[in-house]
Amino acid sequence: MPRFNLSPSLIGRFFYHDCERHLRYHATPPEQERAGAGIPAAAIDTSPVTRALLDAGIRWEEEVIRTKLTGRVRLPDGGAGGPISERSFSIEESFNLLPRLSPGEAIYQTTIPASIHFLKNYGLDPGGVHRFSPCRPDLIRPMKKDLSRSSTSKPAKNSASATGSRRRCTS
Repeated sequence: MPRFNLSPSLIGRFFYHDCERHLRYHATPPEQERAGAGIPAAAIDTSPVTRALLDAGIRWEEEVIRTKLTGRVRLPDGGAGGPISERSFSIEESFNLLPRLSPGEAIYQTTIPASIHFLKNYGLDPGGVHRFSPCRPDLIRPMKKDLSRSSTSKPAKNSASATGSRRRCTS
């Protein structure tokens, strides 16, 4: 039986599109399992419009970090000085940094796995068919000193100008 790759954004898109085919197409692991299930290989959209949207999102994230969060955001190591959008903290680094944050301080691109408690809470077998990819929120910022009680995870995307409509997938 194939294992499926699930993520919070993929599940969100499933509910947004209300389309089981979309979920199955994107959650089925590549190559052997896709071919065996009759699912074509996933094509990566390389259109100029998609590239322009991705580039605009990356520029917005960098602007937020440079101008609105100067000195109050922890960034993953740049190594060779690559773009910040291509960096992320490991799971271990993320768990090490979270309890050390002060109110008003943020972490950019943490990596957080779905916990055993989450899976059990929703009746999901951690060793079963469902496999959740780690989440990578753009920013995490505590609202109080005690992180176990209150923190927010926010996308750094320019959501004030984003609009959309709910679509339903039909056969």
